[in-house]
Amino acid sequence: MSYYKRHIFFCLNERASPEDSCARHGAQQGFDHCKAKVKAENLAGPGGVRVNKAGCLDRCAGGPVAVVYPEGFGTHLSTSRTSMKLLSRT
Repeated sequence: MSYYKRHIFFCLNERASPEDSCARHGAQQGFDHCKAKVKAENLAGPGGVRVNKAGCLDRCAGGPVAVVYPEGFGTHLSTSRTSMKLLSRT
C-alpha cells in the first residue's frame, strides 16, 4: 500500500527566455492554492494527498501543468477552477 492515496506534482520549471515555461504561466500560484486547499480540507498526510513541486513535465508551452498519481491524470491549470477539478479527482 502506498503512503499517500494521491500525489499531485506541479511543474514549476522556469526556462531561459524566450522559451515558454510553466513558471511564466502562474504555476507557483496554482501550486500554492492547491497545497493550501488540501491542507484546509484535511486531505494532507499519510493515506491522503501530497502536493509536490516538480521539474519539467515537458508540456510547458501550454503550462502550467500538473499530474496526479497513481492515475497519471495530467492537466493544464489555466484557472483556480481547474485546480479545484484536479483536487476533486483525489
